[in-house]
Amino acid sequence: MRPTHPLALNPRVLPSLQGRRDEFEKRYGSVQRWVLGLRSLTGSEETAKRSLNALIQFCDWTGKDPDVLIAERIQDLKQDDVRIRGRDEDLLLKHFQTFKSRAMATNTFAFLKSFYRHNYVPLQCRIPARWRVTSEKVPTQGEIRRMMSISDLRDRAMIAFLAQSGVRDGTLRRLTYGDVSEDLEADKVPVHIKIMPRNAKGKEAEGYDTFIGPEAVEALRQYLDMRRKGTKHKHPETIHVDSPLFSRERGNGDPGGVLPVTEDIIQIQVVKAALRANVIEPKKHPGEWSQVRPHCLRKFYQTSLERAGIPHNWVKRLLGHKLPRSEDPYSKPTIEDLRKAYERALPHLALSDATIELAAQQETIQDLRTRLEKLEAVSVERLILEARPRGRPAARSTRR
Repeated sequence: MRPTHPLALNPRVLPSLQGRRDEFEKRYGSVQRWVLGLRSLTGSEETAKRSLNALIQFCDWTGKDPDVLIAERIQDLKQDDVRIRGRDEDLLLKHFQTFKSRAMATNTFAFLKSFYRHNYVPLQCRIPARWRVTSEKVPTQGEIRRMMSISDLRDRAMIAFLAQSGVRDGTLRRLTYGDVSEDLEADKVPVHIKIMPRNAKGKEAEGYDTFIGPEAVEALRQYLDMRRKGTKHKHPETIHVDSPLFSRERGNGDPGGVLPVTEDIIQIQVVKAALRANVIEPKKHPGEWSQVRPHCLRKFYQTSLERAGIPHNWVKRLLGHKLPRSEDPYSKPTIEDLRKAYERALPHLALSDATIELAAQQETIQDLRTRLEKLEAVSVERLILEARPRGRPAARSTRR
């Protein structure tokens, strides 16, 4: 039976679909083959969950189970009629048209193509183009500060951490206290963070180094102290090196039940903070992307490093980007090199009111200096022209 609305089952991670995901994995061989391939290739449990959600939705829409879909595809490919061989492509394109959100539709399309490909009957159609309906906004230092001021301790620490470290939301949820404990306990600022390959993104992800500045360190300390003392929703927690750096608000009644924050929670809280701080306007249409997302804070981080004049290759290393093979063997900054570069960028990354005001004053002073230098250059050139005798052309160099 088809759902009443194509968005009734969202291909993002929904706890209500956990039982059906487990059922699909145990019952259908085609799903077992597919999920095994996904986990081997990406190493991401999140990708496997979202892919399964998309398949569940597609099966509900077609009224067929996964094994039947693959069996029909095998039979169709044996036919001489090209229209019969392309029946599954037509079905997937019709399913694509049922979505209001183009981003969700293209994600689902890609997941389903992957399902057929891993079962050795690939679909001969391209994934439709994806575009944003709304323009993306990279918040300023002041706007991020406002987002922090209206958030609770955990969300304030998350926003500051994302802005001053440039990590992705998926990486943030996988970090543990052990990733920051050394510099944090030594009262060393900026705090060095070693992002391990298992926490980075991509099939060939490499570990990389980044840092957090004073505001993120202070917010993180307050948040960790709150967890140690406990709240009305959580008992006091003993934080050790394997504890999630950011945990969920509820459901942590016992030490063994502490769960890391999810990517969905990070997305939702960042958008809520941007709305409440009047950084963005509410969405006007269903399925519309928000103008500010956690990834926008990563773009703020990159822009701030570039404004500080950090070498391009070093910026890429601090972001965890893979350098081209021609450049990677020759660009080898040490952790202390990166720390000094990061410290140079702190005025552009600062999130305290006083530091933001000071940075604005310094920027104004630099702008005035630049204008003064231009005026002095024009004045000198004018004096040279006035001192030159009239009617006598300037000496020209001659070539022999």
